[in-house]
Amino acid sequence: MIQMRLPLLLKGFREKFPLKDLGYRAELKGMSAQKKRILLAVSGSIAAYRSVDFARDLLSSAYDVEVVLSESAKSFVGETAIETFLGKPCLSNKVFDSSHVGTDHIRWARWADAIVLYGASANRLAQLSQGFGNDMINLQLLAFKGKVLLAPAMNPAMWEHPAVAANVKALQDRGYFLSGPISGKVACGETGVGHLQVHTQILSDLESLLKEGASAVQNSKRVLISAGPMRSQLDAVRFLQNSSSGLTGLYLAQEFFKLGYQVNCLLGPIEASLREKFSSFDCEDYVTASDYRKLLDKRFPYCDLFVSAAAVLDFELQTQEGKMTYNKADHHLGLEVVPVEDFVASVCRAKKAEQKVLAFALQTGTPEQQLLKAREKLKTKDCDLIVLNSAQEGLGPMANQGSYSLLYKGSLEPEELGLLSKAEFAARLVRNIESTFLR
Repeated sequence: MIQMRLPLLLKGFREKFPLKDLGYRAELKGMSAQKKRILLAVSGSIAAYRSVDFARDLLSSAYDVEVVLSESAKSFVGETAIETFLGKPCLSNKVFDSSHVGTDHIRWARWADAIVLYGASANRLAQLSQGFGNDMINLQLLAFKGKVLLAPAMNPAMWEHPAVAANVKALQDRGYFLSGPISGKVACGETGVGHLQVHTQILSDLESLLKEGASAVQNSKRVLISAGPMRSQLDAVRFLQNSSSGLTGLYLAQEFFKLGYQVNCLLGPIEASLREKFSSFDCEDYVTASDYRKLLDKRFPYCDLFVSAAAVLDFELQTQEGKMTYNKADHHLGLEVVPVEDFVASVCRAKKAEQKVLAFALQTGTPEQQLLKAREKLKTKDCDLIVLNSAQEGLGPMANQGSYSLLYKGSLEPEELGLLSKAEFAARLVRNIESTFLR
């Protein structure tokens, strides 16, 4: 009974003693000046119901917080719940609300050190991309010259839609930062990238964003990395697969993610324990060449850099019905082999001028023969960089280290990196890529 009556009692108290008249809201240069000031704008995705906890998290982190809910957000969360923790009213999202005076439509843009758009919906991202000024949230953002952190939340199919991707990229190009979304089960029951980022990570990203020169928050560059082996099914119980642990590509994805890039990894069939170890960035699974092609078609057009570290097949087998039997008399299986398309050459032909493509060349033979083959691949595929990976004894796909050389497009001599662990190589290569291609 008490729980049911509490909202009514709070409402009555607010009507009789308006919080804005009690002096709880500090003036712009008042006692809260030493705290970082955060304008929390809550968008109209269903994730809005969790904004009460996030507002409390901000307060617990010693931020000075003002909250404004979109009209749609109010369908999922009540202002009273947030105001209970704030100790003051939420700002009205209506431009001409009676609570607003003078130039309140830009006042909080001048007050805030950062704005967090919590649970940013596809509709809100579209409005911001087009510069709408139809409510208080959009007006504050239009007038704000500081740092904005977007925490999107929506159905995975919406997040993948080209229109949403274009809107997000446009906002990032203007200096907005992303925290999430992440992969997970969303409200409709579907699973995929679109789930709201966890609060601890949003807070971490906000803290990084407020620091001078912080790079731990995602920037506008999108990096697509392929990793792991590819399979071709032989029959109902057998398959052909290249040797690959997936470690090189996963270490590369991890390094880019640490530096704040938007990372998407196309991942072949690897050990589940290894997949769990690298869980901070988004991965999409492929098994066959057909799977891989579909993911490339979906992801490549929107990336700034593609690193092809996957052990793709050069050929695949025609799948046999049922389980094949071995004819011991003639020692012949009668396997039919068909070529697999050259994926790197294909994306290089399709890439836009600003896109960069990096590929790997695992080679055998003498050092001179390996270098000759790598140079030929660089020329025929027309990519921007080839990583020569020597397949000597104790090195190669399943080992924990390799011997590497970098061959840049237009350069006559390779850059020798020498013998490195895969983790060391990934860190070294990412630094080279940053300074050469992602400035």
